[in-house]
Amino acid sequence: MKKYKTWTEESASRSIYFNWDFIDKALKDEFETEVGYVSQYLIRLSDHERPPVIDGYATYEHKFFYDARDEETYILAVKYLTAALDKYCDGKINAEELGELLFNVNYNDLMELQLKEEVK
Repeated sequence: MKKYKTWTEESASRSIYFNWDFIDKALKDEFETEVGYVSQYLIRLSDHERPPVIDGYATYEHKFFYDARDEETYILAVKYLTAALDKYCDGKINAEELGELLFNVNYNDLMELQLKEEVK
């Protein structure tokens, strides 16, 4: 049984957000104590029609685990995040290691996960 839940939402500007939260209260408490608030680790598939000024403003207004510009990268980011959460929930890594996986994730990190999956 999963120890976290996920869902997506679409904003008025047509950006898509991948949301998640812990179902397990102990895991959530540990995560928020050691890493940060779940709400800071959402994934956004940005609306391409947004003007750059508004885009820059939105970046500072919200903190995201990953802000994807295309659907392929969005899907990779979701796979990366859920793989890290699965490892944490299964006890394979601790909160500190999870924090390291979620901090400053870039496109190369996502591609590395994709390559590992293709090799399997």
